[in-house]
Amino acid sequence: MVIIIIGLVVFLIIQKPSVIAPVKESILSEEEKKIPLIRDFSKEQELSKEEKEELGLDPNLEVTMRILLAEESGLGAPTPIITIKNQPQIIDADQDGLSDEEEIKLETDPTKWDTDGDGIGDKDEIRMGTDLLKADTDGDGFEDSLEFKFGTDPLDPQSKPIIK
Repeated sequence: MVIIIIGLVVFLIIQKPSVIAPVKESILSEEEKKIPLIRDFSKEQELSKEEKEELGLDPNLEVTMRILLAEESGLGAPTPIITIKNQPQIIDADQDGLSDEEEIKLETDPTKWDTDGDGIGDKDEIRMGTDLLKADTDGDGFEDSLEFKFGTDPLDPQSKPIIK
């Protein structure tokens, strides 16, 4: 079952004064008054490309923000509410950590956690540098997972496990 999230609301307490902007001077606490007024976020507003990047968000997403003052939030501090609209849905059918789109580009099977069947998930194979499409990356006759199990190097054909 796939659930599509159109508007994701993320509650964050941001410690960067350049983003937090209290708006009603008369009801601000002494601590809130020390935070510089950058923008009036009493109403939901679209964030600029620079603001999205400062928050670590994709600058191409449609992102809005509204600040709840301390008395509104109930948290005792100004609380930004960030809404990310039309966030692209990432599908990972086999739950291996690679999106189906990435798997298609890599020519792996998006329906199999371990495309080459060696017991190592596709994303782990990328991390370790082994071949996602070959169960025996170095061609020495031992599957990559067996080499890891016995502490040999699955990238070096001269490094072979000793099995008794």
